[in-house]
Amino acid sequence: MNSENNEIIPVMLVDDEPQILLSYSVMLKSEGIGPVASFDDSRRVIPFLREHPVSLAVLDLSMPFVNGRDLLKQIGDEFPRTQVIIVTAMNDIDTAVACMREGAVDYLVKPVEKNRFISSIHRALEISQLKNQVD
Repeated sequence: MNSENNEIIPVMLVDDEPQILLSYSVMLKSEGIGPVASFDDSRRVIPFLREHPVSLAVLDLSMPFVNGRDLLKQIGDEFPRTQVIIVTAMNDIDTAVACMREGAVDYLVKPVEKNRFISSIHRALEISQLKNQVD
């Protein structure tokens, strides 16, 4: 994914399962949300963010190399304007609370229903837009 003139990319999807990335991308495209940057290798996320502004990162928690929780912390530290939604198969209240305390704007459990997913994306993008206006 490339971005000309540092145009802000609305959504970055990060999941080690290509089918999930495709499914989420199709959902977003059907709602007119894009462009979308998709990564199945979590090691590519931070270098990409250093080159391209992103409004929202949607992260899976359980991934090889760099897990979603570590990415959440690093994004929060280095890219505080980037909102983060965690999407995971882990339905654990303690993990959800910890992620929210660490800066996630939402915690969704797979399989995520389309309306819930899109609603969460819209809300996170609105938060991002409001923060950018305040800054």
